Amino acid sequence: MVISRLHSGLGNQMFQYAFARRIQLQLNVKLRIDLSILLDSRPPDGYIKREYDLDIFKLSPAYHCNPTSLRILYAPGKYRWSQVVRDLARKGYPVYMEKSFSVDNTLLDSPPDNVIYQGYWQSERYFSEVANTIRKDFAFQHSIQPQSESLAREIRKEDSVCLNIRRKDYLASPTHNVTDETYYENCIQQMRERFSGARFFLFSDDLVWCREFFADFHDVVIVGHDHAGPKFGNYLQLMAQCHHYIIPNSTFAWWAAWLGERTGSVIMAPERWFGTDEFDYRDVVPERWLKVPN
Repeated sequence: MVISRLHSGLGNQMFQYAFARRIQLQLNVKLRIDLSILLDSRPPDGYIKREYDLDIFKLSPAYHCNPTSLRILYAPGKYRWSQVVRDLARKGYPVYMEKSFSVDNTLLDSPPDNVIYQGYWQSERYFSEVANTIRKDFAFQHSIQPQSESLAREIRKEDSVCLNIRRKDYLASPTHNVTDETYYENCIQQMRERFSGARFFLFSDDLVWCREFFADFHDVVIVGHDHAGPKFGNYLQLMAQCHHYIIPNSTFAWWAAWLGERTGSVIMAPERWFGTDEFDYRDVVPERWLKVPN
């Protein structure tokens, strides 16, 4: 049995699921989802409290531990039991921790069975062999929301570019704050040179800043959060309708580009995924995508 311990936001959960799904198919065993970190009312140091977000897709996961039981055990006021509950949730299975950010080729060749996998697994190489299955698994639970249908029709037109900008939580993190105005202007100019009719649909967590900075960009359409939908699932679905992509170092944007990629798509991503050399991030961005200096 393969058990995937989910943590962090939607994009990371998608990587964790895709990685485990590939191993499950390789070993021909059952797949279980472990929510013991996501449901902890006091997550471990270094983790921001997140929710289970994969329910925006048509998945029917089997859980390693009953979520209702975990919520009761993790109720506020029982913080001192967090690690105890997590140990109980293991049910005796060992935890296989990701060793580094680069792809573990040994793990690809001979993944262990009957373990709980915990890590980020941020590389297409971990699931490229079953890419079609992953795309089917990540079919959206709901159609694009009615208020977004006319926008979606515009986005589906030729030479639409998804421009994603992430700022708010990155500004205070030197590790993540690696895409600035120059990076985006450079990418936009390159897209304009490639596609004379390029129209940029901007999705961001910081719309106030975007409206000010891009005020004079007449080919940029800012997509408001009224199109976000529950857990920003409608936002992701709209982004995946675009033909081309300019993304920051964000797993949410990474998956929008991967899901929306088609023949002829141009995807631009930052050359430096992190602002530190502590992590070996060379496997994060697929080789066919364009790495733009930042």
